[in-house]
Amino acid sequence: MKKSVRNIIFILIGVIILFIIVYPRLGLFSTENKQNNAGKSETKETEKKVESSIVKAKILKTENLEDNISTTGTLLAYEEVSLRSEISGKIVGVHFSEGDFVAQGALLITIYNEDLKAELKKLELNKELNQTKENRQKQLLEKEAISQQEYDIALNALNTVNTEIELKRLQIEKTYIRAPFGGIVGLRNISVGTYLTPSVEITKLASINPIKIQFAIPSKYSNIVRKGSKITFSVENSNQTYEGIVYAIEPKVDEATRTIILRATSPNTNNMLMAGDFAKIELTISNTPNVLLLPTEAIVPEMDMFKVFKVKNGKAISVTVKIGKRTEKEVEIVEGLQKGDTVITSGILKVKPDAPVTIQAYE
Repeated sequence: MKKSVRNIIFILIGVIILFIIVYPRLGLFSTENKQNNAGKSETKETEKKVESSIVKAKILKTENLEDNISTTGTLLAYEEVSLRSEISGKIVGVHFSEGDFVAQGALLITIYNEDLKAELKKLELNKELNQTKENRQKQLLEKEAISQQEYDIALNALNTVNTEIELKRLQIEKTYIRAPFGGIVGLRNISVGTYLTPSVEITKLASINPIKIQFAIPSKYSNIVRKGSKITFSVENSNQTYEGIVYAIEPKVDEATRTIILRATSPNTNNMLMAGDFAKIELTISNTPNVLLLPTEAIVPEMDMFKVFKVKNGKAISVTVKIGKRTEKEVEIVEGLQKGDTVITSGILKVKPDAPVTIQAYE
């Protein structure tokens, strides 16, 4: 019996020793499994990140390439005048309101003219007397009762009166100051009772529909720009973009700035554009139709060539391209791509060749 107990004890001791030897190895194996599992998890996470690269893209189509010059300019009234009187006199009538639109020929100011009208009436009466005398002298001349000289004196007196009447009517007409063209009147500087002289400005009159845009460009473009060239412009107090047409080009280069001055016109039906406003202008100097265009940020320069990333079967494919004309925002693609290709335009720094991509939006 004692021998059997002893054997059992030896067996238990052996099992304990074996457990002590094997257990650490089991723990190491478990750690290694955990590390391997962690490595696999990291790999999966990396693959997951590559798969979820978010980009924006553009499907290529043929477009018009406009080569523009950016510059600044000033809006000008199409017609503008400082209204003044040709004669002196007291104002007896003001017939306009500040800021109103007036038609061409509209009466704006009346200057006292009763004395001139009285003189005109006197001349008209004098004309009747001279007309009667001229008729009588003409009848006598036909009967050879008077000489030709006597008749000429009567005729000359009649012509003199007619001339004086015409002059007096012109003087009276100058007492009525009218709008030389249709436009908007500004602030008036006179009132009824003011003694007006030619040195006093009555008001300003401006026509701003259409409106003019004056600007300058470098003289190197003088052989490219023509009458009829198109411009687009914006002003500081509006988010709207307006269009205009060049109608005049200064024939001389400014020696100080080496620029040439141009003027364009633009419709201003609602009078939203004001003379004197600052304008940001884009002048189109050339227009190439039916070309493939990409944003400049889609082009990746590499040594002496250019590359883009094309999306095919959900992956980014690196493609070498040849570029043509450049503008501030776009580049013409001459070779390497064709109509219908999908090209990545944003998020390029995250993209690797042959890596999966997800297109968030199309431009």
